[in-house]
Parts: sequence; C-alpha cells; structure tokens
Amino acid sequence: MSWCLWFTPLHDVTTHPSQPPTFLFTPKDCNMDYLPTCPDRQKVKFPYVEPLGAHQFNKQGAELLELVKQVLQNTKLCTIEQTDDQNLKVHALYTTPTVGFKDDMVVEIRNGNTLAVRSKSRIGEYDFGTNANRIYAFFQAMKKGDHQK
Repeated sequence: MSWCLWFTPLHDVTTHPSQPPTFLFTPKDCNMDYLPTCPDRQKVKFPYVEPLGAHQFNKQGAELLELVKQVLQNTKLCTIEQTDDQNLKVHALYTTPTVGFKDDMVVEIRNGNTLAVRSKSRIGEYDFGTNANRIYAFFQAMKKGDHQK
C-alpha cells in the first residue's frame, strides 16, 4: 500500500457501508455521522472488512447477542457502554493503549444471525487501521466462540 493511500483520512469503518449501523448514543462533543467519503476509502484501504451477509453464525437473536456481549467483555481495553436487547444492539467503548484515545464500536444483529459492525474513532481523521483491525479481531473471536459448545 502506498504511503499516500495509507494517510488518506479514514477513522470510521463498517461491515455495511451502504447501511452502517447507528450508535446507541452520541458521546459529548463528537460527530458520529457516517461520512459519504468513507465507503470508497474503506473499499480501497480495508477490503477484508466484509460486507452484508459475510458473517453468519450458528446462534441467532438473543443467544447471539449474549455471545457478542461475552466476546466484548473478554476483550482487553473494551467496556460495554450500552445495550439494547430488544433491537439486538451493543455499544462498546475501546480505549487505545499508551495514548488513551476513545473509539466506539456498535454491533447490531440483522436477519437473526448476521452481524453489522461499525468502529469509529472519536477524534482525529486517521486511525492507521485500528478500527478495521478491531472489527477483524472481533469477528475472529466471534467465530471461535460460535463453534464452542
């Protein structure tokens, strides 16, 4: 990847660029809108963040939501900030090591067993791949947990 591309502003990554999940709340002094420039930049920089339908699980609905919560609770530097059990959504807060930046991640269950995920930095325009890598790591942990009895 060229240096020019690497420094293209992008700090908001989602599995569903055409219909990104919304956060359960907006932190004070933060713009949580999904910008129209994000989908094209994400497609070029992070093609491995897969689109709708790519992540389907054996568990469904409330059972899958419990697995989501369990994975987030077991993730370092992550706290669950809010849940919406009725709409099958979880809003988590990540604190980056060293500097302590705050990043938000929302997980929404769609169609019973498809996860829509979005991760966004609260400040700055560059995340150097942190949000995309966070989504990738979350899905790896989810896949591992989904196959355990």
